[in-house]
Amino acid sequence: MLIGLYPGITGVEPQRGIGVLQVIIILVGMLLIISGAMLFVKIGFYAGVASTLTQRIAVRLSLTGLLFSAAAGLADVLGYGSNPAETPEMLPILGVYQAWGMVLGFVVAALGVLIFGAAGPRRPS
Repeated sequence: MLIGLYPGITGVEPQRGIGVLQVIIILVGMLLIISGAMLFVKIGFYAGVASTLTQRIAVRLSLTGLLFSAAAGLADVLGYGSNPAETPEMLPILGVYQAWGMVLGFVVAALGVLIFGAAGPRRPS
């Protein structure tokens, strides 16, 4: 998280805007948050119980949301964004649409965690 907030500590010269390293660190943070939430729900509520089909679909939904966030955040680097680096002097930046894409992907991933928690096997009463 420190690298994402203060890229100067790595020796990289700080630039205007949000750069590639910061986007990658944000994506790693999203991955850790979603993975931690998924593990918490699995171990805290459904330890020792096989996952249902709905829970497996929810895991895939979370991974799809994270993949969508990565695709949106790295769009300029991968060449299909709205601000691609056409010359070596230009740096790819995080645009408004990319930021919204990352947020939307995170919301989809979080929805997958909620579905995973709600769709567990019923305990006999």
